[in-house]
Amino acid sequence: MSSAACAPPPRPPTPRCARPRRWRRAFAAAVDRLLEAHTVLALPTLPHFPLTRAAAEGGQQDLTISALVPFNLSGHPALSLPLAPDRDRPVSLQLVGRRGDDAGVCRAARYLLGTRPAAIPTTTGDRYVQPGR
Repeated sequence: MSSAACAPPPRPPTPRCARPRRWRRAFAAAVDRLLEAHTVLALPTLPHFPLTRAAAEGGQQDLTISALVPFNLSGHPALSLPLAPDRDRPVSLQLVGRRGDDAGVCRAARYLLGTRPAAIPTTTGDRYVQPGR
């Protein structure tokens, strides 16, 4: 189901909402232009390594947002693909596809991992912060 099918009916923009809505439309259009020439975009999921669980439990905060958020707002399907750890720290690659082409993003992920289950890297367990845990 497309995100447009679930969207609430349009309302007149309030001054407070007008600028974010313009940004979202401009961002979505820029991504659409990039995806005219590419099947998917491959980007880092985070601009840095995640916090360790010990650092988060010790009160350290990471206020940077995931690079997935803009694509969630623009309506482009995106997934985070875990890769082999770097220096014992988790790393992931974000794949972003054309609006409505969720299956294409999944095909690209399967292609990058290969179709063998052994190609899927293991996770690093509870050592790093994992949302929802």
